[in-house]
Amino acid sequence: MSFKYGLLVFVPLFITLTLGCSRTPTYSRTEFVMGTSVAISVFDSDKSKQTIEAAVDAAFEEIKHLDMLMSNYKDNSEVSKINKLKGGERIRVSDETMEVLRRSREISALTKGAFDITVLPLLELWSFYGDSNTDGRPADKEIRAVLKSVGYKKLKLGDGNSVTKSKDGVKIILGGIAKGYAVDRAVRILKSHGIKSVLVEAGGDLICAGTKPDKKLWKIAIRHPRMKYKSIVILKTEGCAIATSGDYENYRIVEGKRYSHIIDPRGGYPKGDFPASVTVIAKDVVTADGLATAVFVLGPEEGMKFVENTPDVEAIIISDEAGKIKTVVSSGLKDKI
Repeated sequence: MSFKYGLLVFVPLFITLTLGCSRTPTYSRTEFVMGTSVAISVFDSDKSKQTIEAAVDAAFEEIKHLDMLMSNYKDNSEVSKINKLKGGERIRVSDETMEVLRRSREISALTKGAFDITVLPLLELWSFYGDSNTDGRPADKEIRAVLKSVGYKKLKLGDGNSVTKSKDGVKIILGGIAKGYAVDRAVRILKSHGIKSVLVEAGGDLICAGTKPDKKLWKIAIRHPRMKYKSIVILKTEGCAIATSGDYENYRIVEGKRYSHIIDPRGGYPKGDFPASVTVIAKDVVTADGLATAVFVLGPEEGMKFVENTPDVEAIIISDEAGKIKTVVSSGLKDKI
């Protein structure tokens, strides 16, 4: 699948990019990696095609390398090896995996557990991951039992990139942060090849870096959570690192109630219609990625309070209140909407 640019361009999943009347990219490529469409578009006009292609090749190779390390679907990945450990057993991981684990822990501590990579057992219980296909909701006693294996402090990170689980049954999933890390790494590699103006997007995690060819602001249109091809907010920015968590790509209806795949790791239950999506802008995408999930779990009121009290973080929270869509924007974004 390739990017097509005109007045309005839909980027996969959550975010829409609007380029207005600016020129098309010098070069663009989309590949399916990390379980999603990853698009790299370069706008540098002073670089040769050979230079740009080599840079994009290197960026995609890095993303694929990270996928091999951090995928839950690859038996040989470091994440899968961690999940196979028994309590007290130890494994040494790569610098990349350890960096993501440490960043995950930092975000977990910052959000008091609203973001937690040890949530996998709950996702399995609720049939949002794995082979289980249960139509109903699990019993409260099943949730309480699984919660004993959930909690970021049950994963011990030591010197020499060592990882130890404090008990059996602790399992991790990096889907809420690894894509953001991969986007950051891809941009770093592109810049090391001399690329100055680029857009990298992976399933709603996105960086706009450098100046557009027409010198105008980048425009990011946030998708309406209930209308796939309609935007609800347009953000104008010189550049950004952005991520969105929403309830509309993966959810279940049980007994007439909508259950999102985003589960509160502290209580064990999925979030409902409130909120419907959270978009976070931060200093890098790995931070935005983790915090988008955390703010979604915290909910509109507590989540926005957290954003306003956290430096270098802004957010757009969209809620579905009995079919009425409500949008709240953090103070630092009000002049950019």
